[in-house]
Amino acid sequence: MGEKLLQQEGEMYYLIRSAWMFGEFGQKNFIKSILTKAAKDGSLKVVNDKFGCPTYAKDLASRTRKLVDDLKPCGIYHITNATPKGGISWYDLAKKAIELKGLKVKITSVASEQTLDIAPRPKYSVLINTKLEPLRSWEEALAEYLAIN
Repeated sequence: MGEKLLQQEGEMYYLIRSAWMFGEFGQKNFIKSILTKAAKDGSLKVVNDKFGCPTYAKDLASRTRKLVDDLKPCGIYHITNATPKGGISWYDLAKKAIELKGLKVKITSVASEQTLDIAPRPKYSVLINTKLEPLRSWEEALAEYLAIN
């Protein structure tokens, strides 16, 4: 409803959609949760059938600033780190984070039906960027984030 209202009533606006956010600030994000659980439990079960595009908050902020500074036309923009066509799964993201941190953790991929998901999430939430030059890859962004966290 907020997006519809903005489009109906807003003369000039940037409606920016992003997904699977991780960053330095804030208490919770998927990466922090996975690493905490891995350190505590020594094993993980992560869904392999939900797909999206991770976004490093630092990259989102930088690209948003550039969008405004470059006076791009108003409208809807999708901003996420670059992922392969079709996105990546939560399992792919967790596996890469564990690998980059050098943790020795057993990670098992499971179907979403095998987990207790408090908040229902779509199986496919890949955002396609057609208006801006791509951000760096999600792997590169994740490596930078994990190097400082």
